[in-house]
Amino acid sequence: MGKTNEKQSLRDRAQDSLKRGELADAEVLYRQLISHLEYVFGLHHVEVALAMHQLANILDQLERIDEAVELREKTSLLLLEIHKPER
Repeated sequence: MGKTNEKQSLRDRAQDSLKRGELADAEVLYRQLISHLEYVFGLHHVEVALAMHQLANILDQLERIDEAVELREKTSLLLLEIHKPER
């Protein structure tokens, strides 16, 4: 399976788990997706940030607020780094 197909498959499976309310499964799949996206695109990519944001939402729903807040802070810093103007 190609890298793009694997990314889409992981994302689809994660979103399907989320839609079914299977939050624990969705968490695992989003963590796998983030690892895969970091491997494919590198650490500083908007795709990584979007997946991290979705994982933070899942952690909120699981009432793991401290983890969600920490991940949102990391996501915000990542987005600032991605969109920082070059000098």
